[in-house]
Amino acid sequence: AACGTDCFVIVCGSWGQDVMEGGGMSVKKRFGEFGDVPSAAEAQELTEYLKKLYLDGEADEIVLVYQSFRSVLQQTPVSKTLLPVQPGGEGSGAAGRIFEPDRKTILDKVVELYLNNAVFAAMLEARTGEHAARMTSMTAASDSTDELIRSLRQDLNHARQAAITTELSEIVSGAQALDNIK
Repeated sequence: AACGTDCFVIVCGSWGQDVMEGGGMSVKKRFGEFGDVPSAAEAQELTEYLKKLYLDGEADEIVLVYQSFRSVLQQTPVSKTLLPVQPGGEGSGAAGRIFEPDRKTILDKVVELYLNNAVFAAMLEARTGEHAARMTSMTAASDSTDELIRSLRQDLNHARQAAITTELSEIVSGAQALDNIK
């Protein structure tokens, strides 16, 4: 979705706020750090706020933007329109069907379930991607440390061998000097 001057963002976490404000985006609200493993309650809190913005007319479209987890080495940015809800593809029509209690109540509940699950899934994917990036970073740091230790150990062994060679050379020279005196 194209964002004109009347756009604003809702940010989850401090890093996102820094990035958004640095890019000149208007941050309307910030949700603090969520737990290490996002909970359904945290997702519902965010969903309720987004729903309220939409229903009160403060936003005519709600778009989730998050890092989608593809693999440990790949997370890709994704934007997904959350509201207004787009009806499904073929066979989604309800003509000729009877709904109990009524169509509106069922639709409201299904939309509520969809919104909660979409937000929760985005939160989980983003957190998974963050953990994967940290794990990759820590692996690279560990590999670099191992290489540094190997290099330092090799330098230490060379220095020790040079010292031993010097000592042996001095001993042999001293022994030869003693032989020449006799």
